[in-house]
Amino acid sequence: MAADPAREKRRVKLLYAWLGVWVLLLAGAVAFTVGYDPTAGHVGHVVFGDEFILEAAGRDPSSRLVPGNQAFRLSKSDRVEKMTNLPTRSPKNVWIRITGGPHAGRSGVIVW
Repeated sequence: MAADPAREKRRVKLLYAWLGVWVLLLAGAVAFTVGYDPTAGHVGHVVFGDEFILEAAGRDPSSRLVPGNQAFRLSKSDRVEKMTNLPTRSPKNVWIRITGGPHAGRSGVIVW
């Protein structure tokens, strides 16, 4: 039994269309993964040990990085993860955990 040339041509076009869609989806996923930076917009911000220190530093900017107040600045190589299970006193404050980089293993509060 001979295959219908028109039907075979349509099947091949459909196969190439699906292959193209999958390649575009894969390229999009790779581009998103490479370009995703959880610290974007937060590099250089100060992370405080708790909310009381954050509030005190907000009133007195000169005390932000005084040794002993458990504050540090986020660097570009820090990987930040939000901790959504911890409540904060202000909706702008967010508890974060550093999962990678020079401050790995530390956590604190940041004004998001």
